[in-house]
Amino acid sequence: MKITLHRPNQIGGCITEIESSKGTKIFIDLGHNLPRGDEEAPDEYASIEAIAELTKDAKAIFYTHIHGDHIDLFKYVLESIDQYIGPLAHKLMVAKYKHMTYAENLKENSLLCLKKLEPFKTYHKGWNITIDDIIVTPFQVSHSASDSYMLRIKCDGKTVLHTGDFRGHGYMGEGIYKVIDKFHIAGHVDVLITEGTNIDSKGKSMRHEKEIKEELKDLFYKYKNSFIICSSTDADRLESIYSGDRDGAKRPFIVDSYQKELLQIITEYAEEGKQLYHFGRQKIYSYAPDNCKMNYMMKKYGFVMLIRNSPKFQGYLDRILERPFIAGSVIWNLNDFYSESRVDAVPHVNNKGVTGLDREVKDSYLFYKARLSAKPFIAIGNREWKSRGGAETSDAQCVQSVPVFTNAASATMCVNGKSIGETTAEAGVAMFEVPFVDGVNVLEVSALKDGVSVRDLLYVNFDLVPGRMEELTQINVMLGSP
Repeated sequence: MKITLHRPNQIGGCITEIESSKGTKIFIDLGHNLPRGDEEAPDEYASIEAIAELTKDAKAIFYTHIHGDHIDLFKYVLESIDQYIGPLAHKLMVAKYKHMTYAENLKENSLLCLKKLEPFKTYHKGWNITIDDIIVTPFQVSHSASDSYMLRIKCDGKTVLHTGDFRGHGYMGEGIYKVIDKFHIAGHVDVLITEGTNIDSKGKSMRHEKEIKEELKDLFYKYKNSFIICSSTDADRLESIYSGDRDGAKRPFIVDSYQKELLQIITEYAEEGKQLYHFGRQKIYSYAPDNCKMNYMMKKYGFVMLIRNSPKFQGYLDRILERPFIAGSVIWNLNDFYSESRVDAVPHVNNKGVTGLDREVKDSYLFYKARLSAKPFIAIGNREWKSRGGAETSDAQCVQSVPVFTNAASATMCVNGKSIGETTAEAGVAMFEVPFVDGVNVLEVSALKDGVSVRDLLYVNFDLVPGRMEELTQINVMLGSP
């Protein structure tokens, strides 16, 4: 037996190749590289040609779970190769790409991914899958992605255990030891392949989901209305939030239609006779801002709401803040993250987060803080746009709009030491027309809230180009991102 760990010295981009002495070849995971800081995460395997060469003569590919750094290269695999994944994981992926088809800029790629998912085969925990002289057996593990597995591979009289990603602080975390004992894995493994994300954690432990559930239960009692940001497919965290409310304050549990569909799918695959992942014992509501009955219910009983970062939820926030009975909600996602299949302005990055890949706060983050923070707050928006450019309009300047987020009634801005006036803030946003000059511009804003003065400073490098075409020395044309 020959084992090849492709890219073994990094986290993410997971690819393991196993070949028997008779030439039978399988792969475990085809993951895309994780981003490094704010870079776009290039990947030498992200093409049909590269994957065809890599998986040449392969009989099957097994995926341990649905995180992009383990599966996102699946769309490049030739149809002649069987691809396997857990049944719930497969259904969640189909739901995700169907939802993404509603976005015009994602539709083409999402339809391609849906087509690639059609012939996928599903495996089940404890069931053997025979690929010629290789036997693969999946065992379910706890992870932040629903329906995650470790794989036992028997070949040439040897046993390999590929753990995939797993954790001990989830609801099923302790089950991994029971699985090892039940199937006599301990002491019968010749090669162990495991992930090492926290291998150098120096004994630092993670909080168990049970502890988080109890903390949430206390918060739901304390606050009538709660907004919560979390992953849409992390069944453990969703269980902690849902059961924390169900077993405690029993406030209306409110989500959007997409999240509700995912919860229904997870419930469909939950084990009978067990308490976990049955999202339905307490009713789940899809939020509709014009539903008078729902508004009355929320006003009377409060709510727990899962929210995501989008203009739709910003509109919800206006309605929520009008109603003192609402305690909170959830948005998805906190940070931008790598997603190989995305073909947006920043390729391979899902940019729905309220902070970027480098954790630079976005306008959406500042918007929520301005609307929800009790402490005096002000911040200049467009913070990630520190290098601007534009055509000269008058007096060697170029005027562009810049938002300022504040919970004060108004804000004042100075540009390069000169005041450009005061602007009233509406719904937490004060818009300024800023006269940029060529070179470095210093933007300073200030406001007064509850007798407390707050200020913020931002440096912007501006490339001022001539307003008259005949004065241009060069012209740049963007033909698309690679």
